[in-house]
Amino acid sequence: MVVVPSTGAELREERPMVVKILTPEERAVWQKLRANSRRGPGGCRLWTGHTDQRGYPLVSLDGQTHRAARVAYELHRGPIPEGYDAHHVCGCRSCVNPRHIEPMAHGPHLRLHAASGAWAGERNSQAKLREEEVLHIKMVKGMLPASTVADYFFVAESTIRAIWEGRSWRHVILGGCCEVMEETLDLLEDIQQELRERGLKQPPQIEYYITLARACAGL
Repeated sequence: MVVVPSTGAELREERPMVVKILTPEERAVWQKLRANSRRGPGGCRLWTGHTDQRGYPLVSLDGQTHRAARVAYELHRGPIPEGYDAHHVCGCRSCVNPRHIEPMAHGPHLRLHAASGAWAGERNSQAKLREEEVLHIKMVKGMLPASTVADYFFVAESTIRAIWEGRSWRHVILGGCCEVMEETLDLLEDIQQELRERGLKQPPQIEYYITLARACAGL
């Protein structure tokens, strides 16, 4: 079921939620999520742990990195179907309150964020990217298809190509080699993990460039 996007107004009061009984192992995971978050306004539970480049919470379980919001939802409400994302109906990307998360098909979810300008740059209210994100996009030029990068940053392929071809964001310049390669490695591994979690096919060259980035960064 695709959930109709919410304005968040109904979250002023906690909505009823059908929950499942947690096993001891699941309770331990939930305690870890609680230990790495705090109460916020509107009933949000704000993540204080590690995040990806876009500010979305990440949690390590059994040596693997997972999106904390997705883990919180699935612990209390069941699996999110393949091809669906964990959508924050509260509009707060750092929230891990399972009451504030609903499954949404990836396509509509992407279009919702693109239309709302949820990831607009700080300086330009019309921009859909921040300078830090543009820097990351420039890092992976020639390494990944434009479609993969566009999907990751929730923008159009034409936006990615304009950045790569120097038709936009020309003032954003890459830094030193070692620093760039370390950040490139982080980004490539984050994209790889997201593709795995969503069950999507990975670009055949991604492993090659991850290995190359590790070598160049001396890791």
